[in-house]
Amino acid sequence: MKKNIIPIIVFILLICLVIITFSKNAINCQDYVIVDYDNSYNKYEGDKKDLKGKTFTKTYNINHVALSTDDKYIYITIREFQKDEIETVKVDKELFKQVEVGDNYEILFKIKDNRIKDNIKSIFYNSEIVKVEKTDKIGLEQLSEQIR
Repeated sequence: MKKNIIPIIVFILLICLVIITFSKNAINCQDYVIVDYDNSYNKYEGDKKDLKGKTFTKTYNINHVALSTDDKYIYITIREFQKDEIETVKVDKELFKQVEVGDNYEILFKIKDNRIKDNIKSIFYNSEIVKVEKTDKIGLEQLSEQIR
């Protein structure tokens, strides 16, 4: 019995090691683009531009609004058109004075950290909200500027 358990433990440890290795590679792949030049692959980390101070606009649909324990803030659950990502973020109540569930809002952001990525959590954490405007634009009319 004891001799049979050792190969099983080794096998389980080997599977765990393979899973950890592949999961780390999958996470790191998000930061790179593989480019094919002359049948060789190169790792490209993107432009090292200084993005601080640059602005961009995104349009979000408000799915839910909740009060915060701090009277200066509210929580909004938002989604960008044609994206599966839905997030709840804490925002300044003054910027969203009359926010309504179901409406679309154009939000102008000013980048404050170069580590910004194009997802809701990163955008709201690494930039500041400059302006919020309700919009009647729907579908492809909505603004979704690239972070540059």
